[in-house]
Amino acid sequence: MADIANVGLTAGLSCWDRTANYRKYIQSLADNLNALESKMVELGHVYDDVNRLVSAAEGEQWIRKGDLAGWLERVDTHRKEAEKFLADGKQTMGKTFLCGLCFCNCRARYKQSKLAEAKRAGLETELALGRTFRVKDDVAYEPADLILKRNLEALHPKTDDLHSVFETVLQKVKEEEDNYRVRTHEVGCWLERVQLLEKEAQEILEQGAKEMESCQGIRQESLSQRNCTSYHELSKHAEEKRATLEEELRKGSGFTIFTYKRAEPLMVEIPLEPPTGLHSTFQEVWEWVQDAKVRCIGLYGMGGVGKTTLLKMIHNEFLKIKHDYNMAAWIVASHPPNLEEIQKAIFRKLHLPKSEWDDTSESDRAGKILSIMKEKKFLLFLDDIWDQIDLLELGIPSHNYQHKSKIIFTTRSLKICGLMQADRTKKVECLPPDEALQLFRGKVGKETWSAHAEIPKLAEDLVKECEYLPLALITIGASMASRRHLDDWKRALEDLESRPSEFEGIERVFSRLEFSYKALPNEVHKKCFLYCSIFPEDHKFQMEELIDLCIGEGFLNECDSIHDARHRGINIISSLRRACLLEEDSSGSTRRFRMHDVIRDMALWLASNRERKKKKILVQKKRRSFETKEFKMWNSAERISLWDVDQSIGDLPAKMSCSNLSTLILRNTEIVPVVFQKE
Repeated sequence: MADIANVGLTAGLSCWDRTANYRKYIQSLADNLNALESKMVELGHVYDDVNRLVSAAEGEQWIRKGDLAGWLERVDTHRKEAEKFLADGKQTMGKTFLCGLCFCNCRARYKQSKLAEAKRAGLETELALGRTFRVKDDVAYEPADLILKRNLEALHPKTDDLHSVFETVLQKVKEEEDNYRVRTHEVGCWLERVQLLEKEAQEILEQGAKEMESCQGIRQESLSQRNCTSYHELSKHAEEKRATLEEELRKGSGFTIFTYKRAEPLMVEIPLEPPTGLHSTFQEVWEWVQDAKVRCIGLYGMGGVGKTTLLKMIHNEFLKIKHDYNMAAWIVASHPPNLEEIQKAIFRKLHLPKSEWDDTSESDRAGKILSIMKEKKFLLFLDDIWDQIDLLELGIPSHNYQHKSKIIFTTRSLKICGLMQADRTKKVECLPPDEALQLFRGKVGKETWSAHAEIPKLAEDLVKECEYLPLALITIGASMASRRHLDDWKRALEDLESRPSEFEGIERVFSRLEFSYKALPNEVHKKCFLYCSIFPEDHKFQMEELIDLCIGEGFLNECDSIHDARHRGINIISSLRRACLLEEDSSGSTRRFRMHDVIRDMALWLASNRERKKKKILVQKKRRSFETKEFKMWNSAERISLWDVDQSIGDLPAKMSCSNLSTLILRNTEIVPVVFQKE
């Protein structure tokens, strides 16, 4: 019996344990219903607050958000279900037996208690979400048309305010400019910006008005996606433009200085890389410059040796010291010298108006310049003189007038120094070996220099083969900058060593510089480089100008389209510039290029097959007329380029045979192609 009782007790206890969770829900029905009712009241308050927020937003024509609308619908459903649970639960709680000591229908009580607890949890979730709806932007969004309208209304007065300040600033500037003052750069840029901004703002306002008018009366929900996108983009532009106008309004209102008295600097620093190997030469020449008895200084030497660099060093040194010179001019003489252009440059430096130049005859211009220059203490820098220049013919006072001014020039000939009556002459030599190597190493670059242990030794040999000529060092050093394999350096040295060892005249320089030409990537690059020699000496050509000519010559025929050809042309010119075969002039707003005169002479030499086909390319600039015998050279020419040639047709031979002629370039000349006949 004891065993039976023991088994029964164990079974009873096990059953009691398994029904514990069941009993908990039955006993907790009242608590769960009370908790549910409490959450319903709490959720109702939040629901009412959110509804009031929605009503306020919709009163301003905002549109309730989709997630908010879903929340309201879910809360309505939850509340209805919870009310039913509460009613059913309270009815069940009233059913007991044994004088209330026991519950009736335990299964129903269990189910209702569990549902009440689950519903309370659901209400808590919605309650937490509802509490995140705190401000108008949480429950609704401003429709695109209202945003656009608001931003346009904010932009309009800013436009008017800025225009008012613009007119005030402009009037002030004009009043001061009438007194020969110049508007400040800051004010000038501000006026330009505001003019553009006003135009852009007006376009936004007009476009916005059209958009608003076209969609008038259409409900926001009915607007197409395209219209909504257009509204949003226009609204964004209006807001951004308003902020920009506000910033410019602040700047314009803060101006206190509008103009300044023009004070053009006597000299402006000429861009110059740190020179190598010219220090001692510079010191010697600078002593002459400071000597009041020395009026004219001639710097001579072969092409590419650094004469122009030395002249720039002297020019820039004047910016570092105090002096009493009151006129300075830098003039590139070119070959042959264009006296009219030199006079024009001096005219500009004397601040004489263009009208005075136009109204003064050619014979009287020198006298006009002379009358002013006699009273000046001037500095005249003449670069690259090839022929004697009669300074008095230009209007430059000679030695007999005064000694207080300075004329410093460069040339390749000692004879020219004598003809120009230089008081002192200095031959600019090639660099010493150590300084030449330093210059070469700088152009090669650190990475290439250290790419192989033998490269520095090969570099020394290359520098020797360059005969320490700066232009050759710069050009060949730049071409080696991307060559980091030892074999490339060995082949480069072999190429240079295969040339003549004597250094006599410019042709030897061509032989050295030809290496850079050989190092160009392909034949198209080489053709375009040689073609640059078709331009006159010191001519600064635009990138598009050269590309158009190369396209016309067919150098870029392999390109699929004119766009590809132009893109290829840009890359080629950039490559030539990086190889130091072209120089870029950055003084103006348009990119222009030129060939150094030595490089150009080399290109002509190469194009004429190293002078075996002389006069293969003829380039003529600034000539009044030609003698009949000169036309004989044209018969064998393949390319002829005439610039600013004043030659009437009647002066030409009746018939000219140009059987080899393939290209004729005429710029500002009266000669017409009709007179050239091919056999």
